[in-house]
Order: sequence, then structure tokens, then C-alpha cells
Amino acid sequence: MGAFFLNQSLNKSLCSITTAVFRNWSEMKRLSDISSRPFLFLIRETSIKPLRKKNLGNPADEQRKRERHPKGEKAKDVTP
Repeated sequence: MGAFFLNQSLNKSLCSITTAVFRNWSEMKRLSDISSRPFLFLIRETSIKPLRKKNLGNPADEQRKRERHPKGEKAKDVTP
């Protein structure tokens, strides 16, 4: 299983998305053949960049961070 995501900087018009996929189609096929599963790639206008899972973020992790350190409250130093 693998995924190709569109870069947010791409214009959201159907024409720009189609053009980006068309330009990168052969590279997408090649990468899907040689990459170990699971894989993630970001489709840019003229290139494809590998994505690391840490770049995706997890909403649950973000919520835990906010619960640990509410706004305006700094982490307490617990060193003796």
C-alpha cells in the first residue's frame, strides 16, 4: 500500500492538478514499483518528494501536547 499526496501549493483547479499528475506519471509508476511498502510521496508541480510519517502529524498527539502545556503555562522544572 502506498499513497501520493498533492502539494498544497498546487492551484486547486482541475487543470493544474491534471498537469501535475500527467507530468509525474512515469515517475509515480517507477517509484511505486521500487519503493518498499508502505510509502508516501508528495506530488509537486514538476517533481515528487518522499514524505516521512513524522511530517503528517497526528491530531491525537497535538491534543496531548496541548493538554500537557496549556497556553500561557510553561513546563515546570522538576530538577532537584
